[in-house]
Amino acid sequence: MVLDSFLLSFQTHSDKNAFCIDEKFYTYAFFLERINGLREKINSCIPEECKNIGIVVRDSIDAYASIFALWFEGKTYVPLLPNAPEERNRQVVEESGIRFLFDSGNLKQDLDIELIKTKEIPSSQRTRPFCSYDENRNAYILFTSGSTGKPKGVQITLGNLSSFIGAMLDAGSGLNENDRSLQMFELTFDFSVAAYTIPLYGGACIYTIPNGEIKYLYIMDLMEYHKLTALWLVPSVIILLRSRFANILSKDVRICSFCGEALPIDVVNEWRKCIPNSIIRNFYGPTEDTVFCTYYDVDDNHQKNHNGAVAIGKSMTSGDFIVVDENLVSVDANINGELCLSGSQLTPGYWRDDEKNAQAFFSYNSKRYYRTGDLCYMDDEGDLQYVGRMDFQTKINGFRVELSEIEHYASECLNNGHICICVAYQNSIGATELGLVIEGEDSLDTEEVTEFIRKHLPAYEVPNCVKLLSHLPLNANGKIDRKAIIYLFENE
Repeated sequence: MVLDSFLLSFQTHSDKNAFCIDEKFYTYAFFLERINGLREKINSCIPEECKNIGIVVRDSIDAYASIFALWFEGKTYVPLLPNAPEERNRQVVEESGIRFLFDSGNLKQDLDIELIKTKEIPSSQRTRPFCSYDENRNAYILFTSGSTGKPKGVQITLGNLSSFIGAMLDAGSGLNENDRSLQMFELTFDFSVAAYTIPLYGGACIYTIPNGEIKYLYIMDLMEYHKLTALWLVPSVIILLRSRFANILSKDVRICSFCGEALPIDVVNEWRKCIPNSIIRNFYGPTEDTVFCTYYDVDDNHQKNHNGAVAIGKSMTSGDFIVVDENLVSVDANINGELCLSGSQLTPGYWRDDEKNAQAFFSYNSKRYYRTGDLCYMDDEGDLQYVGRMDFQTKINGFRVELSEIEHYASECLNNGHICICVAYQNSIGATELGLVIEGEDSLDTEEVTEFIRKHLPAYEVPNCVKLLSHLPLNANGKIDRKAIIYLFENE
């Protein structure tokens, strides 16, 4: 089972470095001792019936040790951002039924929960036997942005996780004890699951980014001084680094994996010169299908793209897909439709949300499929090409954002019938930003709206720019013309 494989890796590579956190190295032996100590605490103070346990996600060895301690003790981790609004964290706590919260720092929020400070827990050299393994048990629940302001929980089982790791190995994305691997993501972002499980599974060393650092610049330093061999990136990173490409040459990188946003073909082709010995792999996958489920390798002979966005390729070995029309019937190659996913990586459903599950999942030819909401087409060679979102969902720095959620809080702030429209647009350097327009007069205080949103939503969901319009643009059908609003922000 997958947990046995992790434990074997920790024991086999005991004298190797598992993490480099803020320039401090931690061996696999130390990591396992922290896991063992935390397991003893779980066993002694957390009732058996408490399955979902919170973790405050920080850049610390104990945050990662807490994940494996919970898994080894038959628990599910639910990550919370320490800098998220208290209201949002309280919603997650209430939705998931969390009663205990592990923290390597000192969270200053009133969440009506028992806080377990991991720094006060001693390490242990005694490895306890695993609890009984059940592949249907949840490994983690990630709460993502919801259209009503209420976060929705995506539950991923140990079976889903095992299938994902197996498919990654089949795709040649496994790492080994000689690899030095980047981990740039918050643990609330599902891309992080790949960035810590795949390296630890193979005995590699993980290099994280300390809080407060400018991520893309710190990544450049890690590549230079620590000779990283494996990169896990969102495309925004290389967009921000583009002006510095002439100063980057890292021949040690052997695999560079992208996901989370559309990957620009022109930028990635320039980036390839910075890491000349590396495979460039463009992954695709929603949280509901366990991180990644398709991939496409970019090289001299593989340059497929749609409107400049690199193809997302073919399914990994643990799943498959269909592209369907509005009646959920499979369409032929080269015809746009909604991408739907199936296979052993697919979530059992949203946490305690039957209505959402009925909307998002369906059966076709005796298989269960998830509706991604992504508009795609499959070409004659079986590769998927991403066209765009079918709804008003986007991603900012890899984080999924429901634009309607931002509109919800903006309208709640105004509370007087003003129409609020949020759009995602490309700024002057090609990075995705959020713009909010409000139908109203100059007397409205846009800063008040921004501050209200900031109090209720994570920082990446706060609009970069808010504009007042006396009349919102309409299209020929009398609907609000979002393309015209995007144009307004991109051409100001």
